[in-house]
Amino acid sequence: MKYLVQIGAGKGEDHVYDIVKQDPNNWFCLLVEPNPYLVKKLKNCYKNVPNVFIENKAVTTKNGVVTLYFNDIDGIKSDSAHTSVNLNHVLVHGNAPE
Repeated sequence: MKYLVQIGAGKGEDHVYDIVKQDPNNWFCLLVEPNPYLVKKLKNCYKNVPNVFIENKAVTTKNGVVTLYFNDIDGIKSDSAHTSVNLNHVLVHGNAPE
């Protein structure tokens, strides 16, 4: 059994998914993604892959609850939405909520 932890898993459909789907029964995966919109896509991507656990959490250096910022351009949730606990990071990469 191989083990994999991916922090900031996004929507899936990436190099990690390509590796895991080649031999899905030989992987135990923990995928962490803070953006709830992308978690829905991530769950759909891995819905038929066993031993994949998806957590809708943020990983930070701070304890407790943090504010999560993400760009949502014109009310359309983007597959490439930048998500961060740092508002300046999101502002550099596009629109952010006020």
